[in-house]
Amino acid sequence: MAKNLPEGVNLQVHPMVVFTNSVVELNVEKAEVAVCRPDKLRRKIPKNLPALPTEIYQQIRQVLDATARQMNASEQKSSAG
Repeated sequence: MAKNLPEGVNLQVHPMVVFTNSVVELNVEKAEVAVCRPDKLRRKIPKNLPALPTEIYQQIRQVLDATARQMNASEQKSSAG
């Protein structure tokens, strides 16, 4: 992703596992990464991080959307063939 961002942009990435299945039961202690369900996600995001400038956010979104499209296309080819 870094190669698709403007020169000098330092993007901090914080790993997190989000379980989206509503029937999952979590009992997590001392995990190395944050683990939660969507309703608890906002509380898990570090509060001391600066907000991303809108332009950077949009560029990140474009990269992630393009990656998702490529993955979906690849999956469709695999299931069709």
